[in-house]
Order: sequence, then structure tokens, then C-alpha cells
Amino acid sequence: MKDSIPFLSRDNIVKHKEYLKRLKLEYAIIEKSYADIYGLPSDKILKSNLERRAKLEAYASKLEIELHELFFSSFFEKNMKAKLPFYNNSSQAGFLYEAEREAVLGDGLFLIICKSNKGVICKSLIRTYAEFPESKPLLCIDLCEHSYFSDYSFDKRRYVREALLHLNFNKMN
Repeated sequence: MKDSIPFLSRDNIVKHKEYLKRLKLEYAIIEKSYADIYGLPSDKILKSNLERRAKLEAYASKLEIELHELFFSSFFEKNMKAKLPFYNNSSQAGFLYEAEREAVLGDGLFLIICKSNKGVICKSLIRTYAEFPESKPLLCIDLCEHSYFSDYSFDKRRYVREALLHLNFNKMN
């Protein structure tokens, strides 16, 4: 994991990494309780033989870990020159506008930039898997309050704009 993210304070990053560490410890307990899911990625947990409630709990925990790890890895370098087949947008500027809009007005805890059979899309976590279940997450921005509140207070829009400016679009290639 990277030690710095340009738009977050050092204290915020430390707190965020501690939060991720706690998530991993909690998931380790779940994983040890259900041998069927040991070592599985989140998408495979849903296909396991666990009882529905346990399966959903394990899936949600593992997915949150995976998306937090993707969040940290989404900001290694700023390079937005990649040519990408943006879904429903004619330009990268249009894509960034839609991404900001989805992040600020969306209903998810993460904004996920995915590759689907329709090109590159940008949706909140809930809408991504509801509308594009076959999609593969490439980049993401954590929209939970713990990720931005200490640096941006209630100004989620400013946080999202800063995050979008620093996304590593080369990672999508």
C-alpha cells in the first residue's frame, strides 16, 4: 500500500489504514468460522454453500476489504492521458463530470470505475452490481465519511473532485 495519497492528510491515511487493518482482523474471524470460504475472493463467496445470512455477511466484509485496498491502489500516480472507451460519454471531461455527479449524489459507500461489456462505467457501489453485475472494478474512491471528514469536513464534493484529479487512469489499461 502506498504511504501517501496527495489529497489526504498523513493522519487521515494512518486512521484509514488502521480501519482497514480492523476490517481484515474481523474478516479473519469470519473466515476461520466458515472453512468453505477460506481464501476466496468476494465474488466466489456468493457461490459458496454457506447459509444465506452467513454468506452475505462474509461477502460484505470481504468486498469492503477488497474495495478499500483498491481505493489505496487507485492513486499511485496522476496520469489521465489513457484512451478509454467511456460508456455513455464522449470525452474524459464528460466522464469526470459524471463520476463527480455519481459520487456526490449516488447511494453507495464507494464510487467504482469498472470495465463492463459496455466500456468503462462509473457508478456507486450499489448501482454498479445492480446494473452491471458482470463488471470488473478497476479504480475506486471511498465515499465513507471516515475517508474524508477529518480533511474536508462536510465538503464531500471537494473531496471527490480532489480524488478524481489524482486517479491513476493508467491502471485501467
